[in-house]
Amino acid sequence: MIVLFSPSEGKNPPQDTNLSPKDTQIKALFSNTSYKQKAIDSYIQALKQCDNATICKIFGTKTLKLEDVSLCQNLLKTPRMPAIELYSGVAYKALDFKNLSSDSQHFLLCNVFICSNLFGFVRASDNLPFYNLHQNKGFGAFELKTIYKAQKEDMESLLADKEVLDLRAQAYIKVYEPEIPHLRAEFLYNGKTLSHYAKHYRGLYLKELSKHYAKDSRLNLENLTFENLALKDITHKKHIKTLVYEIMQK
Repeated sequence: MIVLFSPSEGKNPPQDTNLSPKDTQIKALFSNTSYKQKAIDSYIQALKQCDNATICKIFGTKTLKLEDVSLCQNLLKTPRMPAIELYSGVAYKALDFKNLSSDSQHFLLCNVFICSNLFGFVRASDNLPFYNLHQNKGFGAFELKTIYKAQKEDMESLLADKEVLDLRAQAYIKVYEPEIPHLRAEFLYNGKTLSHYAKHYRGLYLKELSKHYAKDSRLNLENLTFENLALKDITHKKHIKTLVYEIMQK
């Protein structure tokens, strides 16, 4: 199974590195392709040439931290860490990667692909530097839709003949939607679809999924049980099957 997952705006600054200062290529999914290199180069140049107001827009912040700007301008030479440990938002706090069993961690590192704002899709195990790029504030070669349009053919080839679960937010589904049959999960509370708080349940869902699949990779998602979640419906639209869960009150 391959799980597609969203990134988060919040990130943990990497602390350690074994990389040589001469290592100027990000070792990540499809990193040898020109579109990824163009996106990274364009992003770095923008941070070096744009005024503070524009950089604030790129970062999605009102004020700038000089330390963050420096890290982003020099991301080809800064420390890196596995993508799944870099992100620190709501979904990642719920996932709680570091406190999972080694088997669950192995499943996540091998099977989760994160839809980043700058590097395109990356494996959960890919080593990434700290960067800051708001979801819809890129432009030119590092605009979100540009990156994912360029990557579409590579991703379709990678996903072919695989079971795919898409746990991403709508903003990322809009820039890339798999054309192959795949699964999604939707969360309802009192019969209404969650928006922002859905991030939390996507993280919990992936956490529990990693525990189940670490024990038995042949399990069918439709037969799995999750704490505080009840499978209420299964919908079909073209090549997409959606598992609809109701959040049960404690």
